[in-house]
Amino acid sequence: MVRFIDLIHSEMLKLWYSKITKIVLILVVVFQAFLTYTEIKQILEIGLDATPETNESLIEAIPPIEYLGFDSVIFGMLPMIVLGACYGGIEYKKHGMRTALLCCNNKKHVFLGKIITIAISSFLISFISVFITIVTSHITLGNRGLPLITFNKLLWKFIILATLSMSLITVLSFIIAFGTRSTIISLMFLIPQIYNIGNLLGEKFVIGKFLPIYLGNQLIATSEQVFTKHPLKNIALITLWIFFIGIISYFRFKKSDLGGKY
Repeated sequence: MVRFIDLIHSEMLKLWYSKITKIVLILVVVFQAFLTYTEIKQILEIGLDATPETNESLIEAIPPIEYLGFDSVIFGMLPMIVLGACYGGIEYKKHGMRTALLCCNNKKHVFLGKIITIAISSFLISFISVFITIVTSHITLGNRGLPLITFNKLLWKFIILATLSMSLITVLSFIIAFGTRSTIISLMFLIPQIYNIGNLLGEKFVIGKFLPIYLGNQLIATSEQVFTKHPLKNIALITLWIFFIGIISYFRFKKSDLGGKY
């Protein structure tokens, strides 16, 4: 148990002090908040009550105030996917996996330790990112925004679900990269889904509704039309993606002879 805790501590330090984590933090906290600020300023110019009938530039009406700011949260999905993929794939570069196994020679513990590390870290980063983004949006709204200290139950629900969406997708990205020993494969599978391919497939084909990014996007309250009415179902389906790919990744890792290559 002591070795396992030491392993997690070591992995936490490795992840949080890496360059990619610092870059991701800047993108999902600072830049994402800036995007929210500019978005809310534009909405205030148009008017919170604007509709396609009153403004031809709008495709749909401005959503209720609780939904404002979550459009920018979608942006944060990309850096988080990259973070998970890099953490999973980079372990096989420069003999990083050999170092991890020297710290703890139990492959099961190493695998679990890395999942726990990326799960906790991605949840913390995602929560900070989403919270600061939504706070920024309501500060920008001024007296039209919700009270910053209390918010309301619906908004807190949206914040937690968006946090879960980002963190679960990050863990999935990590597991794909870890199992395939490649950062690229994870990015090639997940990133195209962000750029409307996932939503397009979800609208056109039944199977597309089960893609992880499509499920994750529905947990982010960008509008009443997009947000799912059954968030627990979406969470469960993304968790199944993680579980099944995780099993495959673990057994490949357990049975493989890493040798001197990794």
